[in-house]
Order: sequence, then C-alpha cells, then structure tokens
Amino acid sequence: MKRFLAFVVVSMGMLCTINWHASAQPDTHIYTATTFKIAMPDGGSMAERDSLLAEYLEWVVKKNDEVLSSKNYRHSWGSNSSDWLFISEFRSVADLAASEKIDDELMKKHWPDEKKRREFNRRFFSYFPNHSDEIYSGDPKFDK
Repeated sequence: MKRFLAFVVVSMGMLCTINWHASAQPDTHIYTATTFKIAMPDGGSMAERDSLLAEYLEWVVKKNDEVLSSKNYRHSWGSNSSDWLFISEFRSVADLAASEKIDDELMKKHWPDEKKRREFNRRFFSYFPNHSDEIYSGDPKFDK
C-alpha cells in the first residue's frame, strides 16, 4: 500500500510539473509515448495481431477528438526488434486526461458486451504483454 501511495504522489507531482511547464508555454503540446514489447502467443499470428491493433485504432484512437495525431514506429535495426512505439499528441494535459475517459466510452460503445470487451483486451495484450508509458511536452521553437 505504501508503494502504491508513493507511486500516486510521484505521478501527481510529475503531472503538475508537466502541466505547469505546458501552461508556461501556451503553444506546447503534450505527447504520450507507449512502448509495447511484441510477443507471439501460442496459436497467434501476425495477421491476428495486426487485425486487433487496426480494430482498436479504428474504433477508439481515430474517433477520439482529443487526440491531435497518433503515430506508430517499429524497431527496425539492432539487437531487439520487439519494440513497437505509439506516440499520441494532445493540446494539453487536460485534453490527455479527457481522452482517457473518451477512450473508455468508445471501448464500451464498440464492445458493449463486457465479456467481448474483456476477450478483446485479453487477446490484444497477449501480443503486447509488457509496455511502458511516458509523457512529454514539446517546445515548438525547436520543431522543423
């Protein structure tokens, strides 16, 4: 319980710092970077993985108006090709927070049956069992 509480306190502090930094620079956007580690479950296929990912992107990410842009990048060269990076852009920390609620609503709308929604999540995360999440702010004066 203490570790969870410490995590919550540190996370809130980081969000406040990001929010302060972003509010000090009104043109600054917020970016989330989620790095998934790709796995191939027993009986799985790249076709099923890609189909699940396409379905989620089509019915959730692309329908969420708080997401300004969404990009994905696969690791191409080097010793570990299991990384798949997803970057989403938001106008502000408030929009990022609002997008999480919208994502949940869109998931429930596309998969109204909770059993089917859980089954989708189970299958999806069998291909992406581990991930990390980071939040960044961008400074437009350094953009091309």
